[in-house]
Amino acid sequence: MKHLISKKLLSVAVAAAMMVGAGAARADMFSVTEPGKTVAIPGLELIAGSYVETAVFDTVNGTFSTTIRFNGSEFRNAANTRISSGLNKETYQLYAYLVTSGTFVSSSSGAVTDFTFAPGGTVKLYLSKDGTTTFAENSSTIAGRVDINAEDALLAEGALASGNGHLDTTKNTCPTTPGAAGSDCGSFGTFAKFDLLNEGKAFFTAPIPFYNITADGGLLARFNPTGTQTITGSLEVRFNNEVPEPESIALFGIGLAGLGLAMRRRKQA
Repeated sequence: MKHLISKKLLSVAVAAAMMVGAGAARADMFSVTEPGKTVAIPGLELIAGSYVETAVFDTVNGTFSTTIRFNGSEFRNAANTRISSGLNKETYQLYAYLVTSGTFVSSSSGAVTDFTFAPGGTVKLYLSKDGTTTFAENSSTIAGRVDINAEDALLAEGALASGNGHLDTTKNTCPTTPGAAGSDCGSFGTFAKFDLLNEGKAFFTAPIPFYNITADGGLLARFNPTGTQTITGSLEVRFNNEVPEPESIALFGIGLAGLGLAMRRRKQA
């Protein structure tokens, strides 16, 4: 079935992105030099991919701890066009881990939950140069690296600066089946201070110095914020140099979620 882009959805996404832009610099262009190549790919704006998250919720105290693994699948430019490269296990892999905690508040019905990420934790970005790193998912530990190859390199590390999330299971884009593919039950946005290591400087070759803030906008599938949950969804990673105002963080995630959904609908049309 073909889908039409919702003008309202696009306007909301663009407006949200513009509002974030007022509190933080826009996502700027960067370049990468892929393993085994000498020519950099310029004019990149974001890394798109998917994530797997294991979160443990304490409903008595309203707190949670979480580990998120991001798997990059493609680079995109400012026109949201995929840039041909060896990413997504064609030649090599990019993956990252975010380990953090925070607080959450649910509505009386339990249908709507707002999350606030606490500053701190760890953020690590890895490169699998030969694309053979494998992962295992289970409910007790987030997708630990099973095949840790000598080729895997730590590109960058840092800590979370701030973040927010919003889950609304009453949305008409939120299927009743938990974890259903393509579902949109909310979004989240996080900002992390980000420092390249030596291997990272060889991969992210421009600009110099590289951006020290990562901004992630992700879609949430349906889940129940209680006990231990495995959560999956899509995620976009952008880079800039300014920490946004706190109220802009949720808007950033919502804007990316809406814009990403609209772009997917356009591609399916």
